[in-house]
Amino acid sequence: MIRLATTSYTLKKRWEMQRYKDLETYQFSHFFRFLNVKYLTYSLKRKRGFTLVELVVVLFMLVVLVTAVTPFFGGIVKKGSVVSTLNEMKEIKEACKDFYADLGLLPEDKNNPELATRFLCLRPEITEEYKQMESFLEEHSISTQLLKWDKYIRRGWRGPYMEADAEYEIDTGTYLPVLRDSWQTFYEIRGGQDRTKACIVSLGENRELDSLTDEEGNIIEPEGDDIVMYVFGSKPIHFPEGFEWGE
Repeated sequence: MIRLATTSYTLKKRWEMQRYKDLETYQFSHFFRFLNVKYLTYSLKRKRGFTLVELVVVLFMLVVLVTAVTPFFGGIVKKGSVVSTLNEMKEIKEACKDFYADLGLLPEDKNNPELATRFLCLRPEITEEYKQMESFLEEHSISTQLLKWDKYIRRGWRGPYMEADAEYEIDTGTYLPVLRDSWQTFYEIRGGQDRTKACIVSLGENRELDSLTDEEGNIIEPEGDDIVMYVFGSKPIHFPEGFEWGE
């Protein structure tokens, strides 16, 4: 009997202790839950939208920032376009020299100087382009035998001298290859067959010819936004106004 009473007492104590722990745990968790609710309620009360004055100040700062940065990046973009065009003009210059060494002629189109670069890009395997070169040689009284490279006299057409990056339509559905600058304008080759006047021209950002020309369309004095590079001789390159190579 004593042993049974002791066991009963022990179980009762354990049950009371467990109940106390459970109650303590509940009260503890309930307390923190209460704190979280109070904090959330307090935070929600503090949240609010931007005032009109704050929005105006932010917009003003953005306008000032954009105004200050735009000329800087605009200058970088313009310089990049000029440098890219100059590099391609150097390639055209070398291609013109190769063309001259092979055929004794410079690529030209008296009526449309902006289409003269096609002669550097014509491909002999395409019939229409082959006919273009054939007509060009006949126009300048050059034997059409030079339409093929002659390894014995080391002369003849070895086109294409450059890979075209644009084309223009001569007839419905018929296109010929040409070259264009960073402003998507066709390069011009002026000066005809005069080695002292032959030059490559990019119209620049304004896409208009600013340079002074004679009655035949040859460049007399490069001016404005035009980029002018002579094929032969030591004449300096004309850069667009406001551009300096060392910038």
